Amino acid sequence: MSTAQAAELISSPLWTDTGNAGICNIRNAGAIPITIQVKLFSNNGFHIDIDNFNVPSAPLGPGKTCSVFSFGLPDDSYVACSVKASNVNASNIRGSIETRHFANAVSNGTAVLSGELR
Repeated sequence: MSTAQAAELISSPLWTDTGNAGICNIRNAGAIPITIQVKLFSNNGFHIDIDNFNVPSAPLGPGKTCSVFSFGLPDDSYVACSVKASNVNASNIRGSIETRHFANAVSNGTAVLSGELR
């Protein structure tokens, strides 16, 4: 009998600057559905914890992507993203994080910084 291991990936922190939004994208690159928990968080207490991608009949399917997005990032801080999945090899999970600037109509959500979850 073996103990199930949870896969966990986390990004490096990205500077939020002012007026930026954050987005964390998680993709199931495997062949079976996975149950995941995604967290977008900051060094100063801000966080969004999402585990309702996991409707019992519909976890994140093979080849599918989910995203966590926030316009409410704290200014002049850092933001990061993490994902946890039970009973899944981490090599089947891909993730990325971006900060985007929405200061005016011209900026149109321009990506400012990005990183990969590892």
